[in-house]
Amino acid sequence: MYLSELIYNLEQKLEEHGDIKVMSTSDYGDHCHTEQMVEIKSVKVTKPIDSAYSESGWAFPDDRDLEDIRPDRIGEDEVLGLRYKSEW
Repeated sequence: MYLSELIYNLEQKLEEHGDIKVMSTSDYGDHCHTEQMVEIKSVKVTKPIDSAYSESGWAFPDDRDLEDIRPDRIGEDEVLGLRYKSEW
C-alpha cells in the first residue's frame, strides 16, 4: 500500500467511525497464526534490511544495524513504518 492509498483509506474510516484508535497487526508466527495487535508508537521512514525472521523478508533496522550492516542487505526504496517497539 502506498501513502496516498493509506491516507484515502484512513479518511474513509474517519468519516464512518469517528476518531478511533489505530493499531498495527502482524502474524505472531505461532501454530494457529494469531494476529497480534500492537499500538503505533511512532511513524518513521527508513530503508528496510533483509531478515530471515520476517515473512516479508524485511525488518525495520535499529540505527545501530545501519552502521554495521553490509550495503547489499539494505533495501533500495524507503518505507514508512507504523512502529511499535517493545520496551523490554
